[in-house]
Amino acid sequence: TSAPTPIPLSPAQARLWTINYLGDGRPDYISALLFTFEGPLDTDALQAALTDLTTRHEVLRTVFPYSETGPEQRILPADTAPLDFRTTTLNATTLNKEAALNAAQGSDLAAPLCSDLAAPLDSDRAPALDPDLTAAPEANQTAALNPDLTAAPDANLTESLDPDLTAALTAAISTELATPFNLQHHLPLRARLYLHDHDAKRHTLLLAIHHIAFDGHSAAPLHRDLATAYTARAAGQSPTWPASAPQYADYTLTRHHHTADEVHPDSPAARYWTQELTDLPTPLPLPRTHRPSHPARTG
Repeated sequence: TSAPTPIPLSPAQARLWTINYLGDGRPDYISALLFTFEGPLDTDALQAALTDLTTRHEVLRTVFPYSETGPEQRILPADTAPLDFRTTTLNATTLNKEAALNAAQGSDLAAPLCSDLAAPLDSDRAPALDPDLTAAPEANQTAALNPDLTAAPDANLTESLDPDLTAALTAAISTELATPFNLQHHLPLRARLYLHDHDAKRHTLLLAIHHIAFDGHSAAPLHRDLATAYTARAAGQSPTWPASAPQYADYTLTRHHHTADEVHPDSPAARYWTQELTDLPTPLPLPRTHRPSHPARTG
């Protein structure tokens, strides 16, 4: 997107931003995409594919800081946007560490409004370059991540797991989805790859995405592009995209300009409402006894 800055929020984004900021740390509007795989998985290729995904879709590398004119979209450069990707082996020790790390990262959700450039990620997050809407991936799209991998539907995600691993996976996912996003400073996407202890061929991928950057219509293109990118990276190649992806910021700017045109005095909408509201009867004033009283200001 070659759009000028600042980029305004769409009306839907503005509502979600406000809910996020005023929500007192509640992890509202987090979408969850779950993939489970049987077979060997190239974790380096998967991480590269996720980076390809954020490169292709700008909204996944967008922060929403507060500026002098209010919240805005700030798209981070593709070569510097930090992908929040972590790999965890499912056992009690690592899950306790995971929960503590997530709690620490979510503790600044209600930080004061800041008009400066989005702050860098916490120092312990930067090395990781290495309710509520839930979209379930289609099995054939998930399987396309690698012809050698078999994807299990979300509904059967934990049926064949050892009971202890089932509890560990459930706890890990619950912890992640209970961790809020700080939209002013952090990207709206977190990727977590869970390796199943005692089973090196089973893997579960969780993509936690804030609804400000994702909705149900986004699921199909996300699955398709992740499959395309992983297939290419696993073969040692860069992905080839079929066409340029439309960017959400472009839509926002178009909508913003359209709205501005609508309120222009000479616009059709302005002329219509001017005509409709002309010569309306003047409402009678309320009797004094019915007028609302206002308490005296103090201080």
